[in-house]
Amino acid sequence: MMAKISFKYVTAEAAKGLVVNRVIINNMPEDMRMEETPKEEDYPVGDFPTRSVTLDKQLVSGSVYTFYMPANRRGKTSNTDPKLKNNDAPDKALYVQLFVSSKTNGSNYLYTIYLGENDYNDFNLRRNHNYNITLNIKSENRDDRVLAAPANCFVLGFKEEIMFDPYTRTETGGGWKYSDYVNKKDPAKKIAQVKVLWQEQNVIGDNTNPDDRRVWLDEYNRVHVKSLTTAGNAVIAGYNEANEIVWSWHIWVNDDKPAEISKAVPYKIFGWDGSGIKKDAGRVVKGRALMQCNLGAHSATATGRNGYGTVYQWGRKDPFPIGWKIDKWSSGAYQFNAANVGQLTDNANKAIAMNTNGCTENCGQLFDYKKTNSTVGKISFVIKNPSVFLGAADKISSSGAMNNDSWHVPSTWVNNGDWYWGSNDSLWGGKPFIEATKKFLVHPKGSTYRGTTMDHDGWLSDNGAVEKSLFDPCPAGWMVPPSDMWISFTDDGKNSGWNSPSSYVNATFKAGIFGHQIYVEGWKTGRTVYFPSNGFRDGAGTWRRNGECGNYHTSTPSTEGTVNCFHLHNQSAVFPFEPGYGSTRRSFAGPIRCVRDVDE
Repeated sequence: MMAKISFKYVTAEAAKGLVVNRVIINNMPEDMRMEETPKEEDYPVGDFPTRSVTLDKQLVSGSVYTFYMPANRRGKTSNTDPKLKNNDAPDKALYVQLFVSSKTNGSNYLYTIYLGENDYNDFNLRRNHNYNITLNIKSENRDDRVLAAPANCFVLGFKEEIMFDPYTRTETGGGWKYSDYVNKKDPAKKIAQVKVLWQEQNVIGDNTNPDDRRVWLDEYNRVHVKSLTTAGNAVIAGYNEANEIVWSWHIWVNDDKPAEISKAVPYKIFGWDGSGIKKDAGRVVKGRALMQCNLGAHSATATGRNGYGTVYQWGRKDPFPIGWKIDKWSSGAYQFNAANVGQLTDNANKAIAMNTNGCTENCGQLFDYKKTNSTVGKISFVIKNPSVFLGAADKISSSGAMNNDSWHVPSTWVNNGDWYWGSNDSLWGGKPFIEATKKFLVHPKGSTYRGTTMDHDGWLSDNGAVEKSLFDPCPAGWMVPPSDMWISFTDDGKNSGWNSPSSYVNATFKAGIFGHQIYVEGWKTGRTVYFPSNGFRDGAGTWRRNGECGNYHTSTPSTEGTVNCFHLHNQSAVFPFEPGYGSTRRSFAGPIRCVRDVDE
């Protein structure tokens, strides 16, 4: 009654730089029938339900995985070349994907194999049949069966090319469905062309020369991207026939291979439960391993401006630039211009307009500002307008310092400081605070600890994302961290305060690095990881505090519309629980330090 599939892969010596991290089985029918149908007929028929199964354990080369499934017969094609079998695969044909990380170039790929009675044109899995499938990985060379692993961010080294399927996503966190936004069967959601929306100059280059395409959609509806030799960031977008953006992707060019899975940094935190943080037991709980740098950083090892990454409004997938030419900006806002940010360019690699303060509505530039409302404060608007910042303040007067300026006054804000009208806790895969099964109030609202008073409740809670969300901005294999990631960064898991921070912050306190080298294995011992004071874009759209403040996002929504974020100061205080009101608003754009998307 079932088909039996025995699958293995074998890696040759020439491919030893490839590591298989997980196996995904796609398009397994959920239903089956008792009697057989004529073998020449496709079965099941119609828009039948399917499911995917993911094996996160690292399967060893040569080991066999066996599974059983209902019949899935999708017929045959006329193809004769095994390398091209995937190109004409029928809809809902069964396929197996290997999530593979390359130690050679640091990228992550999906090796895709459509199963059937042969390796070139058959897509039939019949009941009461045994299928023995062996994938021989002979080298790191790539063909049409090897795609970049799907995500909202793709990481490339210098002079690299990737190819990805813009219609396939596997994330399930938060319950979002990719086909609601990108769908070949709906003309408004079907991608007709792909272009560069913006780039740091020369990251991708001139994409208007037909003889030297840099970003394009091929005849099989796959997106190709080529990088140059400049580190930096870009956003490419897929447009429908009406020239509306259907979806967009962050292209992060960094030759240090920051997304390579083998470079993930293990770290440990304090245990905790509903009664408190277990400081006396020490840092004994293994967290999900860290990426070595901020998402969007120009270098994985540099300090200062080259370590500053892109910034994100909470719950949005698309990056915003920061002042990548500024090591330190102590007070007030700085202008969004080429001198402070670096020159940004368009699809033709020509300069785009950059002369705004970030908080002027409808300025007519690509990086526009709009105050949120019931019309724009929704997913459909930000998908079509990934570079438009949705603020939530009528006006802000601020030096940018963490004091009592108007951005920390609730009456300053509309929509409780959230860009999403009415709020949504599941955008990055988390759950509402009320659904947390474990929670502990570390710093109550109004309480003072080590000289710092909380403007809101500072909670530890376990309602952050477990499964990666469709809107998560991290590359494949990585995700936005949960709220308890930061509690090992101080002596007791609580805020350090401003007085004698070197006694309470688990860092080296090196001068001149515009951030902290944080110990991640124990108290003042073991390996350190650089966390820069990245700067931010506040909820009114203005850019501030490079080299002075870093306000890092988590996937964990908290009470009263806040998010649990981590704040650090250059060579000073560290707050695992941001005490200020304005900095916890969801319209606030801060940096992200990705973690692995599986427990290891």
